[in-house]
Formats: sequence, structure tokens, C-alpha cells
Amino acid sequence: MDLFIGDEDQVGIGIGPKIIREFAAHLRNREPNARSIIIDPAPQNRYAIRAYEKAGFVREKEVTTPDGQAVLTRMHLPYG
Repeated sequence: MDLFIGDEDQVGIGIGPKIIREFAAHLRNREPNARSIIIDPAPQNRYAIRAYEKAGFVREKEVTTPDGQAVLTRMHLPYG
């Protein structure tokens, strides 16, 4: 999931987490049996990581991917 919200003056005012929560709800409606959503932002992308955390994602661990280091981050979805 890549987001471009706008100019730097729009960072930190709550737009990102709101978009992420809405997208997670859309995925949940589309895949009602899904148990979690996993993302892997780059460790240096602190604004994105913080937005994901505010939206309900939890950092699990740092991993190595074909594109480099990433932070495995998961949103657990309620059953049913």
C-alpha cells in the first residue's frame, strides 16, 4: 500500500490513518474470512509506520525482502 496524501504540510493531521482504516475496512468487506492484513514499510519511512500504527497496525519484526529491509507490520482482523 503506497499513499501520497499531499504536500508536507498535510503530514501529521490524521489523513493517513483515516485512509488506511477505510482501505482496511474495504479489504475486510471484500475478504470476510481474512484474519489479518500485513504490510512491510521501509524502516526509514517513519511517517508511514506511524500512520499505520495509528490506524491499528502493530510492528512485529524487521525482515529482509528482495527490495531490502522492511518492518513487518500487521493489523489483526476480528473474526466474523
